[in-house]
Amino acid sequence: MSKLTEIKEVLSKITQGIWWHYQTNNSVVVDPKDPIFIRKTVADCGNFDNAKFIANAPEYITYLLSLLEEKDKALQEIWQTEDFIIGSTADSMRRRAYAALTSSNNEGETI
Repeated sequence: MSKLTEIKEVLSKITQGIWWHYQTNNSVVVDPKDPIFIRKTVADCGNFDNAKFIANAPEYITYLLSLLEEKDKALQEIWQTEDFIIGSTADSMRRRAYAALTSSNNEGETI
């Protein structure tokens, strides 16, 4: 399993709902999407900045994953375009696009 796949899997298993920073005690709580469950404390941080970061981590990670997917899609389109440039410059650009497509952010996986 690649690190990117692992991150997506872990993100899918966290408590779903709205995560937020409870400023009274610098904890992170979640209001689950399922109305049967009540608010849950996810982390007791004791520090404002840590709690704020943890509360926003699911949203931040989801955003960063979407940027990686957009980048991979754009690079894949460039890679598959047969006539985007002709000659040695094209070969160089295709090699660079392929290297970026298979970079460490997705551990060599292609879309």
